[in-house]
Amino acid sequence: MKRISAILCVIFLCGLLAACGGPDAAKAGTESLGIDWSVTPDQVREALKLPEDALSGGVLTAQGIEAFGGTALKGEFHFLEDSKGQLRLSRVHLIYPDDADMAQVRQALEKAFGTPVEQYQEYDHSGVLSTLRASDSLAFWHSSQTVASCAADPAFPLREDWQASLDAISRQDEAVNAGGKLAEFYQQAPAVRLFWTDNGQIPYIQGDQPKNAVYFDAGMLALMR
Repeated sequence: MKRISAILCVIFLCGLLAACGGPDAAKAGTESLGIDWSVTPDQVREALKLPEDALSGGVLTAQGIEAFGGTALKGEFHFLEDSKGQLRLSRVHLIYPDDADMAQVRQALEKAFGTPVEQYQEYDHSGVLSTLRASDSLAFWHSSQTVASCAADPAFPLREDWQASLDAISRQDEAVNAGGKLAEFYQQAPAVRLFWTDNGQIPYIQGDQPKNAVYFDAGMLALMR
């Protein structure tokens, strides 16, 4: 069994996990939700003591991870290539047993990241705005960093063709007659999202999904690097 608070300090900032959370944990976690999204598969693999051939399809999987007050059956660490061809962390999925105390896990997440947001809005590619509301079985948080704030940060490794991506979003906005709302949404979208569920309700997962899970999603950051 692997303790995420001890082994994954290369990924999770110390102080954000339930095992080592301090009074400033919620404040520290607001920017990137406590994760160094620049880490590579080798860094994660070495921290988890996985074999060299453990990476499969851009995913590293570790069994039996203690995290946020519970023991996950497995942790999945997903990677995407940046503009230079280097794989970087883009998502972390923690899958818990069906009988896990997910209320305890949620309490640990609230201790680390503060009160969950009440709703989350997202445009689909046709320009339709959907609203996802929190419930007893679904909670979500997001980073204070937005796409726009990351792009404006001189220290952020923004890909050279990022403006072309923004132009494509603007063209899509015009195509669906969104009146600029679609383009504005993507600029102000949170760079990192966090979902908790005890009833298999993670919104962006297609098909069957586990009942109990915690998902960190930095897909927007991955597109920008």
